[in-house]
Order: sequence, then structure tokens, then C-alpha cells
Amino acid sequence: MTANAELCKEVADWAEKAQNTRGTAVAFDMTDWIHNDDLYESADEIPVEQLKEGSCGTAACIAGYVALMRAPKGTTTTGSTLYLPDGGMTDCDRFAQGELGIDSSQASALFYCSNDTAIARLRYLSENPDATEWDLLNVVG
Repeated sequence: MTANAELCKEVADWAEKAQNTRGTAVAFDMTDWIHNDDLYESADEIPVEQLKEGSCGTAACIAGYVALMRAPKGTTTTGSTLYLPDGGMTDCDRFAQGELGIDSSQASALFYCSNDTAIARLRYLSENPDATEWDLLNVVG
């Protein structure tokens, strides 16, 4: 598949800026899809719009960030699952995979790594949108 190079660059730019800055906008953290204290203190779904406003200490991995920024208005989440306004639901990783224009192998190489490696792989994808999973696995941050 051919990755959405523009979105890969946009997400890499965000990740570099947001790394280790919890409490300011959406922080970058590859250890959780979407993390916010409100999500863990409540059994209810939280509106995505509320989480991306930046005043609530939200942190997200690459897939979580893409989900927060690209999910349709009215989407809610419990962390790793998105509940879409049309009644459907999907996982953050599958949603982000579609938005980024990558296949499941590329997604695996991109979503399951360290912060620095994720940024490096996003940069590589933005410059090489036809990169394979193996190409990505050879990129280490």
C-alpha cells in the first residue's frame, strides 16, 4: 500500500513536539492508545472532542493521535475503541491504519515500538510511502 505521506509527516511533527509533555495539548506516549485520567476513572465513553482539547492531560500513541484528530465529530472512546456517530465501532489501530493508508504489517511495525523509533519510522514513511514492513523494521530511532 502507499502511505499517506502528508499525514505521516504531520503526525511525526506532532510526536517530536509533544514527546514527554503531558498536560500540554496531547502528549506523545507509545505505551497506550489514548490515556487520560477521565477514561480510567469512568466506565463511560468520553467524547473524542473533549480529549483533544488539550486541557485535560491527554496522551496518545500514533494510532491514538490519528484517531483523536481524524475521527468524525460525535465519536466517543473508552481508550482503544472508537464508537462512531453512525453506530459503528472500530479499534484505534484499525482506524489509524486506514487514515495513514498502511496495511496491517506496516501498522504492526509502526504502532509497536518505542517513541523514538515510531518518529523515525513515520519520517521514513513520509519520504518513502511505498515502504514495506521490512523496510520499516530496519529503521530504528
